[in-house]
Order: sequence, then C-alpha cells, then structure tokens
Amino acid sequence: MNNLDLAKLAVSSQFWKWLPGMLPRHPEDVPNFWIQRVGEEKTVRKGLIPDFDDIATQYLALEVARIKFFDDSKLWNGRIEIRQDHKHIFFALQPYHDEEGCLCYNCIASGSTELECIVNAIVCDL
Repeated sequence: MNNLDLAKLAVSSQFWKWLPGMLPRHPEDVPNFWIQRVGEEKTVRKGLIPDFDDIATQYLALEVARIKFFDDSKLWNGRIEIRQDHKHIFFALQPYHDEEGCLCYNCIASGSTELECIVNAIVCDL
C-alpha cells in the first residue's frame, strides 16, 4: 500500500483522531492546495486525510495507535512497540507478563512497512 491508501484507511477507522502537529492533505492530488498543520484546537475539515509523506505525521500516527491501546491496568499502561523481524516485516507488539511472570508480547498488527503496521494497529478490532 502507498501512503495515500494508508491515509485513507487510517481515517476510515473509528479510532482515528487528529493530533496537534499532524499535517492534513486533500485526498486527491489537487495542485496548489495548501493546509496548515493541525493546531491545539484539533479541528480538521471533513474529508481531509493525514499526509503520511510528512515524518511528524507518521510519528503522531503511532501515538494514535498508542492512545487506542492505552490501559492503565496493563503492563506499562498497555504500551505498544513496533519491531522488525529478520524478514523485514514490522509488528506492533504489546508486552505482558504471563502466569509465571515471564515477559511476553502480544502481536496486535503487522505490515510490510512500519507505517503500514501502525495503520493496521489503528484499524484493527480491539
């Protein structure tokens, strides 16, 4: 999937939210279409998608996924981590302790790129 497809998929999720610092864009390549970064008021015109060509917006998408899985009753508040295996596949993992106290990881989502993995974590069912 390219960044445009991933952005459309991300905003289709009920868990998507705009965070301050994200850069929105028009879903079509409209020439001379300029938009400001999302400010503190977090208002974005309906129909816009995140600009995943912007590295800050990619990082903030990870924060959206972390907000989705936040749970203060879980280990490290349900934090998720992105890891890459030896076959260059990315995984969104959530650490937990098993019955014997060993540290384990629950795989939430995967993707062929880090961004695809993050978006898949945002759109997956809880």
